[in-house]
Amino acid sequence: MHPTRQRILEEIRVRPGLHKSLLRNEVGVAWGTILHHVRVLEEEGDIVAVPGGGRTRLFLPGDAEAREQRLVWLSELRTEPRVEDKVKARPKVRAALRVEARGAGQSTRALILEAIEERPGINKSELRRRLGMAWGSIWYHLDVLERSLCIRVHRSGTDVHLFPLKIPRHEVDWLSVLRDATRRHIAEHLLLHPDTSARQLAKRYGIGVRHVRRQLARLREVALIEPDAARPTRAARAFLERLVTGTPQAA
Repeated sequence: MHPTRQRILEEIRVRPGLHKSLLRNEVGVAWGTILHHVRVLEEEGDIVAVPGGGRTRLFLPGDAEAREQRLVWLSELRTEPRVEDKVKARPKVRAALRVEARGAGQSTRALILEAIEERPGINKSELRRRLGMAWGSIWYHLDVLERSLCIRVHRSGTDVHLFPLKIPRHEVDWLSVLRDATRRHIAEHLLLHPDTSARQLAKRYGIGVRHVRRQLARLREVALIEPDAARPTRAARAFLERLVTGTPQAA
C-alpha cells in the first residue's frame, strides 16, 4: 500500500471522525493529494466517509455504521421547530446515548459523561488527560453529546468548560466565574461577612484594591452579588452555601 495511504489509515485509526482538513494538516501533504488518497481508500472499502454537521468525517469500516445512524438522528433532532419539543426529547436522547455507550465498543461517551458528572466545569484538556483519549475522539464525542442536549458547554473567550445538564444555566455561569480562586474566596467571604469593603478584602487576601474591585465587578456581572452592595444576591446565597459546605445538588 502507498505510504501516504498507510499514514492516513493510521491517523483515522487513532482519531476516528477526523475530517479532511485536519487530516491534511496531520499528514502534511497537499490538499489534492489528500483528496486523491481518501477517494482511493474509500473506493477500496478501507475507510467510510460520513457526512454530517457541515463536514465529512472519516472512519474505519467497523466504526462508521453506528456513527452514521447517530448523525442522521441528531440532524433530525436539530430540525425540530420548537424548543419545548427538544426539551421533551432530552430524557430519551440521554437514555439512548447511555444504552449505546454500554454496548460493545461504545463506552467512550459513558466515560465522558461520568467524568463531567464527577468534575463539573472540567475543560477539554483536563478531560483528555483524565481519559487518555486522542483529541479527535474527544472533539467528536463532545460534539455528539452537546448536540444531543446531554451536557452544557460554557464558552468564554478561549475557555471551554463542560457541565452536567442537571446544573441550571445560571449556576453554570456562576461555577465558571468561581473557577478563579480569588473570586471564589471573595464570594465565600461575603457570604459569611457581607458588606466587607474592597480595602478590607485587599488586606485580607494580600492583593491590590483595584484588583479586588475588578473581581467584585465580575461577580456582579453574573448576579452573584448585589449590584450596589458587597453581599450575595438572594438567588446566589443558597448556591454559595452549598459550595462552602460541599452539599451536592439534588438531581
